[in-house]
Amino acid sequence: MNKNYFKFILIFFYIFNLNILNAEITLSFVGDVMTGSDYPDRSYLPPNEGKDIFKNVENYFKNSDINFANLEGAIANTNTQSSKRGKNSYSFRMPPYMANRIAEAGFNIVAVANNHSRDFGDKGYKQTQEYVQNAGMKIIGNVLNTASFIEIKNKKIGFLAFYYFSYANNSIQDIVSAKALVEKTKKECDFLVVSFHGGAEGGNMYRVPKTTEMFYGENRGDVYKFARAVSDSGADLIIGHGPHVLRAMEIYNDSFIAYSLGNFVGYKQFSLAGNNGISAILQIKLNDNLKIDSAKVIPIKLINGGIPAVDGSKEAINKLNNYADLDFPNSGVKFNSEGEAILKK
Repeated sequence: MNKNYFKFILIFFYIFNLNILNAEITLSFVGDVMTGSDYPDRSYLPPNEGKDIFKNVENYFKNSDINFANLEGAIANTNTQSSKRGKNSYSFRMPPYMANRIAEAGFNIVAVANNHSRDFGDKGYKQTQEYVQNAGMKIIGNVLNTASFIEIKNKKIGFLAFYYFSYANNSIQDIVSAKALVEKTKKECDFLVVSFHGGAEGGNMYRVPKTTEMFYGENRGDVYKFARAVSDSGADLIIGHGPHVLRAMEIYNDSFIAYSLGNFVGYKQFSLAGNNGISAILQIKLNDNLKIDSAKVIPIKLINGGIPAVDGSKEAINKLNNYADLDFPNSGVKFNSEGEAILKK
């Protein structure tokens, strides 16, 4: 055998062992994403077909194995019609090319279990899923609420999504069915993430009230009861959104719960006043035993009509620490000045 052969063998084993040692998995999460709407007209679309909308933050997703967002609206063509009526209703229709913009930023899985995914009826809802999948992303929270799985470093990560209205088996109000689905899905994967969309909306809705929340006469669920129930059923990580503001995070049992990640992108259609314009990227690192090794928030502020940018004032960190003291004095997750969670090992 020649020297080059032995050199090849040594390089192979070096790379093989390096991959084994680097078994850590990074997951990144953001809240509501609506990258601009061509409804009611194209003045609500960002310039350059949205190619710059994630440029301030995309580096945080490039080194992450899995990037998740709640897709707050339809991705559909202009042949679809709005299904909503009334002065308090909004319809969001992102052009088909926006699916590629979201995927190009690094997102590989999105939730459609929310109150805007059907803004353009069944036709728009079907198109949304087609455009998302054609862009290479997975979907959770559709009508059937079929779990999605992503295999990373020989580990199978499962995802489910729920919200406060049920088209099938995805309501946070039907806790019995939710628990059964979580238990079933957990048996099919190594680590399970549950997403939920619920809670009342608005700048003053940053508290977790631990009761049923109502908004414009609509039952938006008891997110506290739901989150703890799915934790009891096997969910390892629970990610909330819906109130359009940040809410506290806590450790319950061995589950990490983020009750709301707020707005992340809401170009020209979301209110950005006060708390509505403050957001965060949540990054979770799992060790090779799929235990949460660390958590970190990158503080975000929505600027220039609703585009995410890193916030040097770190307002999100201060607010999350305050919310943890208010709502979960014994179990709340708090963060240091660098956004690193202070976790009990």
